[in-house]
Amino acid sequence: MQRPGGDVGERRLRSFDRVLRAEERDLVAALPPRQLLGPPDGLGDRLAELGPDAAQLSFAVPFINDQDEYQQLRRRLAMPAAMPLSVFVETPAAVHSVAAFCAAGASELFVGTKDLVQFYLAADRSNHLVASSYQTRHPAVMAALRDVVTSARRAATPVHVFALLADMDHYVRQLPADGFMMCTAELRRLAQSPDPGPLQRRTA
Repeated sequence: MQRPGGDVGERRLRSFDRVLRAEERDLVAALPPRQLLGPPDGLGDRLAELGPDAAQLSFAVPFINDQDEYQQLRRRLAMPAAMPLSVFVETPAAVHSVAAFCAAGASELFVGTKDLVQFYLAADRSNHLVASSYQTRHPAVMAALRDVVTSARRAATPVHVFALLADMDHYVRQLPADGFMMCTAELRRLAQSPDPGPLQRRTA
């Protein structure tokens, strides 16, 4: 798995006014697609200012539904044809568009499981009234994750799945993904634990 320089969430660019440092080789910058599908933002011009160093950057776009939005976004951003643009699969529509994303040139797929569960099960994980319906191992969720991984691997496109620590061992056993992601807080807790847990013991 290509390491996106730490937690993906921490690497998201909140504004294109942020300086894109050339040495951030593994940067995965998440773009706000609903805004970028409007008038061009001028990212292409900013990338051009970096010259050859721009080739060291990679970008990923969250909450995008299909290949039409993906291609429209690339055009709006005026991204060089050779610049990688990955996709966060976080909606049911995106699950059904994986093969099309790959055919459209998506360089990698990152499955945002936490958001995907909310949309599949209509369960806001922050709302205690429906917390019991938020099930990361629900059959529908697991079927969606398997569909994403299977379609991506069939297209030879790297696919990485976000997993909660409690689900990691289950996901690793069930999903032949190229890699798995965890949030920073859980990674730190895992690193500080005196017991590495079954997952680390099994993969050591």
